[in-house]
Amino acid sequence: MSRAMRVFGWMLLAMLVVAALLAGAAAVGWNEFVAGSKVTVDGESIRLGAIEGRHTLLVLSLAMLASFIVTVVVTVVITVALLASIVAILATALSTALTLAIVASPFLLIGWLVWRRSPRATTPASPKAA
Repeated sequence: MSRAMRVFGWMLLAMLVVAALLAGAAAVGWNEFVAGSKVTVDGESIRLGAIEGRHTLLVLSLAMLASFIVTVVVTVVITVALLASIVAILATALSTALTLAIVASPFLLIGWLVWRRSPRATTPASPKAA
């Protein structure tokens, strides 16, 4: 398993522990915390202080699920954006190298032909010991 996956796993575990602690604290002090709070959706108002029992657990569970989904989606979007940037940079570097190779190829060919045609310096044979 790669280091990044281990780090992501520990971050996820830490987030779940914090979410569980916050859910426990919110369940204990739910009514005192949200007694006067009101949510309005499409003109229908719901007083949060009136939510009790299973509905409290449902609301807290949905809030934790929504925060988890947002965390995962943001992480994936950032990762995909970084990978796309890296691919674009590599494609640009490759196209630059290929363009340079195409432009420089005639000069390299001429240099290679001249180098092959140049007379080689030969070393004289060493005299044999008599």
